Amino acid sequence: MQKHIREVNEMFADERRRVQQRYKEYYGSYLGHYVQWFFWFFFVLGFFLFTSVIVMMVGKGMNWFYSSNVDLPFGRRAKPSQNGLLVSFGEQLTH
Repeated sequence: MQKHIREVNEMFADERRRVQQRYKEYYGSYLGHYVQWFFWFFFVLGFFLFTSVIVMMVGKGMNWFYSSNVDLPFGRRAKPSQNGLLVSFGEQLTH
């Protein structure tokens, strides 16, 4: 039994040495783990940013974000017109 445990421990030690040798980089530091997290962090951030921009562009064109309680510059308020566009008080739409 004792011999078997030593053999198994030696197998695990050999495997650890092989893995350490396989992933050894210059100056004895392996940065692959950090590079992978760096890549995934910015990939996911960029994906959601890109998706948000596309949704905002499509939503603006399809009036998904329509609100009748919109503040305009200089303290003016907006009200919906008959065609669904927001028009400031005192302004006329020209077609």
